[in-house]
Parts: sequence; structure tokens; C-alpha cells
Amino acid sequence: MSTHLALSPKAKKYIEGLKRWKENRKIEEKTGEVKATLEFQAAVLGTAYMMGRIETKTGKHLELFGVPIEIMLGGALVVTAMADLAGKYDEDLLNLGNGMAAAGLARLGYSYGASAAKEGRFLGVAGSPRFGYGTMPRSNMADSALADALRSV
Repeated sequence: MSTHLALSPKAKKYIEGLKRWKENRKIEEKTGEVKATLEFQAAVLGTAYMMGRIETKTGKHLELFGVPIEIMLGGALVVTAMADLAGKYDEDLLNLGNGMAAAGLARLGYSYGASAAKEGRFLGVAGSPRFGYGTMPRSNMADSALADALRSV
């Protein structure tokens, strides 16, 4: 005895349509993920490229109020997207803004790490460049003392 239900041709056609719709939705979702990834990565690469050209020509890294310009511009794009001010381009602006900010933050992290290595400090705080230029207040704490303080917490 079979418990299999016989479907009408119309029901079969409907089920096939649902399957195609589900497959198309998955393709659309993956296409959106690829687009977002490419926008983000293109923004990182493009921003780093432009900052490299500007710094090479001028000898200076652009800052606004002591903050790297790429972090400021990236932040402005993120805020614009979060406030829904760009309509259908909000997601694109969010990806581009995050990419620009990521390029600036990577540069900042690199400068802190390079300073830490040069000075033999644990965190690179003493004499670390503040956003690439200037210095932060010096710390008299040696790495070993800082490590001991962190272990005691």
C-alpha cells in the first residue's frame, strides 16, 4: 500500500516554481555577498593606493584634527549609510566607508607595531606615533613591569 500522494500537474508545476524561486534567492544572496566583499576590498586597496601616492608626493600623511583623513572619510560614509541618506546606495556606501576606515586603521596599527618593535616596548605606547605623526605621552613603565601589572589583574 502506497502512502505517496499523487499531485496534479498544476501542483507539480507550482512546486517546481517554488524550487526555482528558492534557488534564485540563494544565487541573489551569494551575488550580494560577493559584491559587498569586492566593494570593501576595492575600497581598502584604492584608499591605500591613494594615500601612498599622496604621502610620496607631499611627504605628509593627510590628517584632519589629528585623525587620518581616510578614517574620517570612511567614518563619514558609514554614518551616511547608517542614517539611510543614500537610499538604494546605503549598503554600497557602508562597504566603501568600512573599507576606507579599515585602510586607515591598518596603517595606524602598523605604525604602532613598528614603533613598539623599535623601542622594545610591549604595546608600543611610549613614543608611538599618534596617527602616524607626533608622539603620545611617554610611559616610564618597562615591558617587564607592564607584563607583571597585566598578569596581576
